[in-house]
Amino acid sequence: GTLPKKNLRWSEAKDKLKLTHKQLLPGKLFPPSLIPSPYLKQIKEGATLVPRCLWFVQPVSGPYGINRERPALETSPEVVKTAKRPWQNTHLQGEVEAQYLYATMLSRQLLPFGVIDFSLVVLPLEDSPTGIRLVKKEAALAKGHWGLHGWLSQAETLWENPLMY
Repeated sequence: GTLPKKNLRWSEAKDKLKLTHKQLLPGKLFPPSLIPSPYLKQIKEGATLVPRCLWFVQPVSGPYGINRERPALETSPEVVKTAKRPWQNTHLQGEVEAQYLYATMLSRQLLPFGVIDFSLVVLPLEDSPTGIRLVKKEAALAKGHWGLHGWLSQAETLWENPLMY
């Protein structure tokens, strides 16, 4: 089925989905393409979010719990452990609107036909009539999304001056 929005609760999504149990060989499920992508010669690396310390986050609980609409976040300590220079000591903090939070997986979180865990990431993306587009910090502020604006401002400052923090 098709879901009306991302991150639906199971109670909302289950009526819009139809589950069918089938057994398929991996080759049938993910058949190899005979035609190479026209972008093959232009690609140097797969989909990646770097430096990870700017985008991989974990929620921070305050004295009143976690604000579900705009949770307080900090750089994930797991990505700091594996950060390369000059990002090893980078640590962002702030609130970000929930619509810009997504779950992703790193290769070390994958198992054959399974997942160990997901990582939470800040992605400044929004739907538009022409597809998904990047939200710039000025546009975030104009929309009243001051949490995302603040996060992007911190990330931009660090990107331009990585040894600052």
